[in-house]
Amino acid sequence: MIVVCDISGRHAIDGHYLMVCSVVVCEVEPTYVAKVLYINISSTTSKEPTLRNISDFLRESISSLPNAYGGLDIVIERGELFGIDE
Repeated sequence: MIVVCDISGRHAIDGHYLMVCSVVVCEVEPTYVAKVLYINISSTTSKEPTLRNISDFLRESISSLPNAYGGLDIVIERGELFGIDE
């Protein structure tokens, strides 16, 4: 099993960045997702998408996982933590 996270929506609206994070726990095979076990979607706003804000948001979102899924490998999109706003 692995935990997959993705943050979307790092776009400024009315001076704040709206961000949505999806956290998915799944069983995977080498070429496909075999089974989705858990999904959580959370949202937040921040004044800017700094590395600190993004990593805090990821941590909070991952912390929502039930204890049964603790200790799993976490996978995020390449470039997710570079603070690129688009």
